[in-house]
Amino acid sequence: MTEPHRSNAELAETADAGMLRVEVAVEPRDEVRRAVREQVSCLDPSVRTVRVGDGAVEVELDPEVVRVAGDRLAGAVRDVVERARKSFRRAREQVLFRIGTPPPTLVDPVPALLARGDLRPHGAGRWTWAGPAGTLIDRLDACFARLAREIGAETVVHPSTVRLDSLARAGWLESFPHNALMVSAVRRAADAIAAIEAAGASGDGCGCAAALEDPVEVLAPTVCYRLFEALADGPAPEGLRTFTAVACCHRRELDVHPADLARLQCFHMREIVFMGPGAKVESMRHDLLDALRGILEGWDLAATVSTANDPFFGRAADGKRGYQMLQRLKIEVRLAVPPVAGRDEDDPIRWVAAASFNHHQRSLLDGFAIAAPEDAASGCVEFGLERLALAVLSRHGIEPEGWPEDLRP
Repeated sequence: MTEPHRSNAELAETADAGMLRVEVAVEPRDEVRRAVREQVSCLDPSVRTVRVGDGAVEVELDPEVVRVAGDRLAGAVRDVVERARKSFRRAREQVLFRIGTPPPTLVDPVPALLARGDLRPHGAGRWTWAGPAGTLIDRLDACFARLAREIGAETVVHPSTVRLDSLARAGWLESFPHNALMVSAVRRAADAIAAIEAAGASGDGCGCAAALEDPVEVLAPTVCYRLFEALADGPAPEGLRTFTAVACCHRRELDVHPADLARLQCFHMREIVFMGPGAKVESMRHDLLDALRGILEGWDLAATVSTANDPFFGRAADGKRGYQMLQRLKIEVRLAVPPVAGRDEDDPIRWVAAASFNHHQRSLLDGFAIAAPEDAASGCVEFGLERLALAVLSRHGIEPEGWPEDLRP
């Protein structure tokens, strides 16, 4: 599909506006359009916004870049759309079951929480939760920690970083390179120390990149990779072993709205990780899904439970999406939450993944050289605490007396 011919006047007008419009059809599926938005936003450092419509992709960026490289970028946008079309071709979600029925509308809790001081922003995608809302996060985690104890999970405590080479072994760097938040130490040299001191004295901390070493660690994007890192190059635990941990996870999300509590740069997850015979891993995954179904019904939260795939990035996505979906390796529980003010008011309700049930097969055992029997596998269940809290607050309000009894302070 080619872009229509544009006159010199049209090109000049587009460049002056700093807007590149590429007329290309994009399938109206949320996951497809999100993939296109994220990948197009990485085509040039000056990209400010990306809008994906039914018949065009609009990219706002530096006018000079549009003038000099507009045709090249337009071709790159078409390439992104075509790759997304191909990689999602076999990745068709299937709804397995539904829980409850959402009300016609849900109330966005963000304005009231900000007014009461329960939410304090630190920039897009980073929030402090305080007061009753902070307590709700704690109560949600207590519920899932209790579930983990009931199945005999061993509690583990991890560091906040994971080694860069461990993420490579896990396949995460290849699949999600845009999400990595690297950790760099200051070089042990007088000029580096002086540069950091100057950056501190300036009051903004800028201009110190040259003083940093190459990173060897990353702020952990998940909980479970740190467990596999701890077990790497050794024997697998005997039988079916289950572990649990809670931690703050970090991802440089590219599609973050300043008023959205569902897509965050820093968020908390409780995970339950299990490894052992493949049949028992699959049984554990579905037992925990059944347990969550009962919990959500008790909390009167509407949900859809569907097969899903991870938001693989770039060329690494081409074969992975379809395989993961066809094998049903990922199941997501999506909760009803309100739209984000100023972005998607056309939809009275949106569905966000608040829990996922993952079967790794042997990918992480083999990636981390964990010696295990031929029939062994691993899996994990992830509970996103901020998204669960958003669903509770949207459905039951911000006052604790309206919350389900086991979530009240």
